[in-house]
Amino acid sequence: MKKANKGLFVDASNEKVLIFKNIIKFFFKKRKIFVKNSFITKDNINKIISEYFSNDEEIDFISIDVDGVDYYIFENLKFRPKIICIEYNFWFGKDAKCSIPYSENFKWEIGSIYSGASLNAICSLALSKDYYLVALESSSVNAFFIRGDLKNQFKILDPSKNFKTPLRYTENYMEELKGKLLKKDLVYF
Repeated sequence: MKKANKGLFVDASNEKVLIFKNIIKFFFKKRKIFVKNSFITKDNINKIISEYFSNDEEIDFISIDVDGVDYYIFENLKFRPKIICIEYNFWFGKDAKCSIPYSENFKWEIGSIYSGASLNAICSLALSKDYYLVALESSSVNAFFIRGDLKNQFKILDPSKNFKTPLRYTENYMEELKGKLLKKDLVYF
């Protein structure tokens, strides 16, 4: 397996950036892993990446986890990595195809279920960009997509059949909160 020699970590938190820089210095001294302190928006995501990667440079993996407007960051992403991990909101359930509206300054409030996009919406967007769902992690928050030219090497998942919710919530509780969430200001696709 080829080891990664180059990477980029972007976060708006000064504290996280400082911690990550120290981890990089200690564990990955000889690698070109960059750390940038910046707030990511749908309008600056490509500019930030292009500061570290050229347009023709192959990127193995991108994770989009901005706690809220992940759908819109993904929608505007011009780079085509082999694998994309993107956060989704399981509270929308398996059938809804929606997201919170885009707000450049959106900040998720800890404990709030009003954030992000449904798995169904993200999967539809991914397909339009020639990416295919290959994994959902066990806490029901992250979805992994493979680029179309590599899809034959993976089992492609159906988002409805493979949708899961965290085991710590009852079905009634999930339905109650989903009902409240779907009454909020949302964009449907």
